[in-house]
Amino acid sequence: IALKFLHKKLIDRKSDHPLRRTLIPLKMKLSTILFLLIGGLLLSSCREETIEPEVFGSLAGYVVSSPEDSDVVGARVSTNPPTSTVLTDSIGQFVIDQLPTGNYTVRVEQEGFTSSVENVKIYQDQTANIIVSLEPDSLSNSAPGAPTNPSPALGTTVIGTSQTLHWTTIDPDEDDQLSYDVYLYGADQVDPELVASNITEDSLKVSNLDYDRVYFWQIVARDQLTNTNGPVWNFRTAPFPDNRYLYARESDGNFQIFANNLDGNEFQLTMGGGSSWRPRMGPLRNRIAFLGTDGLETYLYRMNRDGSGRMKLSTNPVRGFSPSQLDFAWSPDGSKLYFMDNEELYSVRSDGTDLTLVATAPTGFTFSEVDVNPAGTRMIARLTGDDFYESFIVLMDLEGNYLEYVVPDTFGATLGGAFSLDGNWLLYTHDVSGNQTPNERQLDTRIFLQNLTDLSQPPLDISDHKPPGTLDLDARFSPDGAYIIFVNTNNDGISPKNIYRMDLQGDSRTLLFSDAVMPDWR
Repeated sequence: IALKFLHKKLIDRKSDHPLRRTLIPLKMKLSTILFLLIGGLLLSSCREETIEPEVFGSLAGYVVSSPEDSDVVGARVSTNPPTSTVLTDSIGQFVIDQLPTGNYTVRVEQEGFTSSVENVKIYQDQTANIIVSLEPDSLSNSAPGAPTNPSPALGTTVIGTSQTLHWTTIDPDEDDQLSYDVYLYGADQVDPELVASNITEDSLKVSNLDYDRVYFWQIVARDQLTNTNGPVWNFRTAPFPDNRYLYARESDGNFQIFANNLDGNEFQLTMGGGSSWRPRMGPLRNRIAFLGTDGLETYLYRMNRDGSGRMKLSTNPVRGFSPSQLDFAWSPDGSKLYFMDNEELYSVRSDGTDLTLVATAPTGFTFSEVDVNPAGTRMIARLTGDDFYESFIVLMDLEGNYLEYVVPDTFGATLGGAFSLDGNWLLYTHDVSGNQTPNERQLDTRIFLQNLTDLSQPPLDISDHKPPGTLDLDARFSPDGAYIIFVNTNNDGISPKNIYRMDLQGDSRTLLFSDAVMPDWR
């Protein structure tokens, strides 16, 4: 503008003014520059602007409740800046697709829980993963009610050693998932025992209970925040079944003792590392004596009828020709037991005191089996020599004096020796084949009854109905004296052994227990 004004002044002057000659070319140059600037601006204003494309990622997550880490279903998930709002599925998961890249705040809400906020960044073509843990809202929670309606009912007596405990719990918060701790303990226990923890069912089956014992039990109900202790209930288990049959059976490489009553309920009375065999019920039917191993030796033991209270009765081992063939006896009043230690016969009180030497075997012989008559006046003893087949049975008094030879040593194995109820008959077995091979095999062993009031009478063979090729062994009288319980097996030496019953004439042979030996019936 200034140049234009100056130019206007100069053109009115003489043409030979010095500035005139300078300004005219300058004006032309300035006009050219001005034209170029205006053109450039016009071109610039007409050029199209560049727009960057929008890119996306996604968000996936898992919502759990604290502290149980259980799935939270139906929780509301939203973002800021706002995008889609979704709900968690049946396993607490959610996905939000097509999220523009950038930073977001993720908010998770569910009734009964405090809201949770998480920060996350979304990258192009990537999925961001988060785990959100919701804390229960203590202000909106009510404690579960105390458990009620116990089963078994308070103070009742139940049958068997397994029992299903059941209870009822009402929670004011209907949507709460309850869990339970179950405590069970016997009346003689100081501390309650936690038998189940954090179970969701309102029932629990407990097993291996003791017979004839009072049990206390308590339920603790809990929701996510609080717990409620239920009352202490109790029940009693029934007395141990009156099982009249005892026997031994091999279990895991060892012999163990079982009880049964022909009702299908078999009870294992002994267990553990060693073997237990030859059970004999005491006359009072409250104790069972048996032979058991301790290390390399065999000892006489006693236990309660239910298998509890195991007790070694003597430091003297029970020894003889063959441990599996040894047998001992109770006194008729149950106060004593008689057992052998090779050539010596001992008595010991049933509480383990007063060990007494009763008799000594003849030179070259050892005691193998003994029985006492119901009157408590005489004993039957089987003695064995250096050979399995060298065996005989004698009658003795309780002071150990030999009275009579009842069954002399003959060809073939002679085993057993049991009194009848009246004490007038002797029950034993003998292999009538006369076999005497080094492997101690028996071929045709039968059960015999010998009249002790008249030893001149021949023994009665009551195994006439025995299947050919089998052996009748381990014979005992029934409690009423009308039957005989015994073992039958094939004479091959490897077949299973089974327990049978028959009458005194050898008829009505009936299978009682399979794969079992050494029966007792009282």
